[in-house]
Amino acid sequence: MESLIGEGALVSAARTRGIIGEAAGMSTLRGRADAGDTAAQELFSHAGHLLGRALAGVANAIDPEILIILGEGVEAWNHWSYGFEPALRSGLMPRKRGIPVAVETWQDDRWAQGAASLVLATPFDAAGRTGEQGRLVRERLTEPSLRDGAQESR
Repeated sequence: MESLIGEGALVSAARTRGIIGEAAGMSTLRGRADAGDTAAQELFSHAGHLLGRALAGVANAIDPEILIILGEGVEAWNHWSYGFEPALRSGLMPRKRGIPVAVETWQDDRWAQGAASLVLATPFDAAGRTGEQGRLVRERLTEPSLRDGAQESR
C-alpha cells in the first residue's frame, strides 16, 4: 500500500479511491470523515496507524521525553488517532509505552521560530549537534560579504 503519511499523500489516496473528487482537498476529506463516511474514516485510521508505527521506531531509537505531533493535518487528529494510538503504544518498548503525546495546531510562526533558533544556536555549537544545516548556517555567517557588511550582488 502507498504511503499515507502527510496531507498530500492522504488527499491523493482519497481521490484515487473515489472518496473525494479530483478537485477536493483535505477539508472535504475531513468533512466526509466527520459526517461518518466509513471509507474516509478508515483512510485516516490507516494513515494514523502508519504514523504511529513509524514514530514508535523513532521513539525507541532516540528515547524522547515527549512526542509532539504538529502540522496541517492535525485538524483531523480525532480521525488519525484511532489508528495512531494503538500502533504507537504496541510498537514502543514496554518502558516507553507511557510516553506523552502532544498534538498542536499548525502555526507558521513556529516554523520561523525553529529556523531562527537554529541560526542563533549554530555559532555556539562547538559539538556539531546542528548537523548539516548547522554547517551551512556557519558557512553563510562567515562569508566575507556578510562579515564585512558588504551587500551581495545576485
